[in-house]
Amino acid sequence: MDIESSLKTAKILTQNKLSDRFLETKIYEPADPAESIYGNTYLLVEVTTPWFPTAKITKLIRNTFLEEYYHLSPNRQEFKRFEDGLKAVNKKLSDLAGAGQTEWIGNLNAIIATISAKKLFLSHTGTVEAYLFRQNKISHITENEDSPKNAAPIQTFSALINGDLQLEDKLVFSNAEMYNFVSIDTLRNAISQISPSGAIDEISHILFREKANKVNAIFVYLADENKIDAKLQTSMPDTIFLDAPEEGSIWKHGFSPKNIATKTKRGITSFGFALLGAYSFAASRLKRGSKEEQRKTEKRILKSEPKDLSYMTSSIDLNLSQNRSRGRDKKNLLANIFSYLTLIYFRLKNLNRKWLYGLIALLIILSVFVGIYYKVKTQSKSSSDLTTVLASAQEKINSADTQAALHNETEAKKLLSEAQAMLLEIKDKPKSPVEVVILLEKIQEKLNKLNKIVLIDNPKELANLSSLATGVEARNLVYLGGALYSLNTNGQELLVAIADKGDKQIQTKIPDNAGKAQNLAVFENEKIIVIESAKGMVFEFNLKTNKLEEKKNEKDLPYPTAETISTYLTTLYFLNKDEGQMIKYAPSGSGYDKGRDVYKIGAVNLKDVNSFAVDGNIYLLHEDGIIDKTLKGTLDANFKVKNIPEPNSQLTEPNQMVTNSDSSSLYVLENKNRRVVELNKNGDYLRQFVFKENLGEINNIAVNEKAKKLYLLANNKIFEIDL
Repeated sequence: MDIESSLKTAKILTQNKLSDRFLETKIYEPADPAESIYGNTYLLVEVTTPWFPTAKITKLIRNTFLEEYYHLSPNRQEFKRFEDGLKAVNKKLSDLAGAGQTEWIGNLNAIIATISAKKLFLSHTGTVEAYLFRQNKISHITENEDSPKNAAPIQTFSALINGDLQLEDKLVFSNAEMYNFVSIDTLRNAISQISPSGAIDEISHILFREKANKVNAIFVYLADENKIDAKLQTSMPDTIFLDAPEEGSIWKHGFSPKNIATKTKRGITSFGFALLGAYSFAASRLKRGSKEEQRKTEKRILKSEPKDLSYMTSSIDLNLSQNRSRGRDKKNLLANIFSYLTLIYFRLKNLNRKWLYGLIALLIILSVFVGIYYKVKTQSKSSSDLTTVLASAQEKINSADTQAALHNETEAKKLLSEAQAMLLEIKDKPKSPVEVVILLEKIQEKLNKLNKIVLIDNPKELANLSSLATGVEARNLVYLGGALYSLNTNGQELLVAIADKGDKQIQTKIPDNAGKAQNLAVFENEKIIVIESAKGMVFEFNLKTNKLEEKKNEKDLPYPTAETISTYLTTLYFLNKDEGQMIKYAPSGSGYDKGRDVYKIGAVNLKDVNSFAVDGNIYLLHEDGIIDKTLKGTLDANFKVKNIPEPNSQLTEPNQMVTNSDSSSLYVLENKNRRVVELNKNGDYLRQFVFKENLGEINNIAVNEKAKKLYLLANNKIFEIDL
């Protein structure tokens, strides 16, 4: 794919004449193959003098450069052609000044840039700005490339910059006016949009709000097509005019909320006076009715208190913005109107009732206009409130970016959390802008980065152990000698998968009389795998000799029922939760000694320990998330887990913990929150890996820090994650 096909551009422009300057922006993307080999060209020219005398300058610069660069230059190298183009422009400007047309001198701000084959060639004059965004870094391209002051016209474009570009680089060219309204932090936030159209949409909202209509800018993305999700492609325009209405086309014809409200208010007033006229005419017709007819009518109507009809006089209040009495007053008013209309209906002769029908029609129309007015007014206010919240949240995000750049992470997280709370309040409200969802996602990404949270979508599957035996229930996972080992706890098999290839097989099988395989541990230095069975028997599989041997203790008694086992150097540890004991066995003869308690009675609570790890110290992982650190049977009172970030700042129902003497970290598996938390050995939070639900329940983890790999066992499958 050629670089030009990966260039995505968008522009912020003005389309009408400005009183104090002339602005023109041009993106030239040649269709002719003979031209396209030299890349795309971007020109932005601003002359800060009135329109007419300087209008020809922009055309002169544009036409001269494009003609020289793409056609007239004899050189084949883009750099030389670019130089030739600049020289041709400088000569034309010098000739123009020599002819007495000097109004532009000192008032010209311009950028000429060409991108060809991942090379950027750029020259500028005056106060225009160019920025390069690469990953998390910002380069102010024009910062130290000021044009010479009072330069002769022949030296107008004398600063020449060139450099290599990379995929996913982003460039912004603009006149200096933009930065009177847009900070660098705001620009950096906008440029993180997936497309330049999204970026100009975000920036233009600010410029519209500030009524800044003297800005021109070009946004250029070097997109990596392989990384663009088609679902995220937007239909936003690639050009936005600042002197055109920001709303959609329907509003351009006078149907904006403000115009509707204004016209509705006028309509209400007009219909109010029409209503009064109709009433006066109807009242005069009523007086002509006979007294006898009036008496007949009064007999047909239930006697009631005289109605107050003063609200129908010419002093009727049409100020709809005033908050009048509600509730009971509205009900009384409606009742009075209904009673009065009933009275009118029976008093009028059939011939004269047409005036009543007209009056009712006027009332209905008036009600419709009132409804429209209030609805539009409410929606307009609601939209304004939502926009205000959105702008406030964006300011907090920009401030957070600044604090993060200054390494003030605590303040950055505080500002992001405040912005998040503001946006969550309006997220589900009617007419909530789509930008709310986009900003919430962006905030979460920033918080994850600050909190060192790594989201794991699709970990690499190394092996599926299900096919190795009937009814496999793989539990326990250890790494040793380039392979991963697990047990079929529904049988007697030791299962193995080669870490870098994923090849799998049954390594060995304990005897049938031993019962099912239950727990697994390793002696790393000796390359020995220890298997404990359900009947209290211990077997060692030596990778050097490829032999399985039973290892008895001096008492020749079954080993204690163990929740889990672990090793340190040559010692084997058993945790018996039911008895609240931890027993360690040292090598003796061809097996182990009689064993002894690690802790004195009452020294620590072992009955709620889910997992433990030994590196000289013993770390005990309790069901409530507390981790105890002990040495020689004594608790370390200073050890405490700390600084895990919100929202899950405490370990909740953790399942397993792993470490060894060569590791500087503790790794804690927590299925409830679908994560593995890494702590240092003082209990300080380092980072966490968070998994999607599609993995199912994670049974066990193993770590190979030398290869920087974390392994997961879930649903008989082994997965690999880079640390």
